[in-house]
Amino acid sequence: MDRISWFLFAMVGSAFLFAQGDESKPTLSDLVGAYLKAEDEEERGKAAEALKKATGDVFELERAFASGIRYDKGVKCGWSALEAKANDGVKRHFALYVPEGYDPSVPCALLLDLHGGVSRPVLIPPDGLQGYGKQVWEDMPGKNNIILALPAG
Repeated sequence: MDRISWFLFAMVGSAFLFAQGDESKPTLSDLVGAYLKAEDEEERGKAAEALKKATGDVFELERAFASGIRYDKGVKCGWSALEAKANDGVKRHFALYVPEGYDPSVPCALLLDLHGGVSRPVLIPPDGLQGYGKQVWEDMPGKNNIILALPAG
């Protein structure tokens, strides 16, 4: 689709959405969150289509992505052992430290500790990663409002 067609499509779509006046429609922030939390390409594609329909203003979209995901206040603080599916389909575990008193409305840095323990025949277990994180980082993340993630290879 060329730029003029895309612009006209976006303008007509925006006018249609504005005319609907549906109070229950998701906000742009909700749509960005759905896109960023998508677990597979199909879900991400649907979220991208919803974003295209929601706004034709690329600068508004940029601002929405820059503000990131809105998290609930109920985030578990302290150490957690979690796992995520990697691009190769293998589930990998990681340790995550969220500082006590974490407030999702306040920007916070994320520190990834890529520790090099992947050449082991058996990956470091989650409790080992937490022990490593506590030993190496001590209380620095908590004192500086930093989220610390330690992925296992």
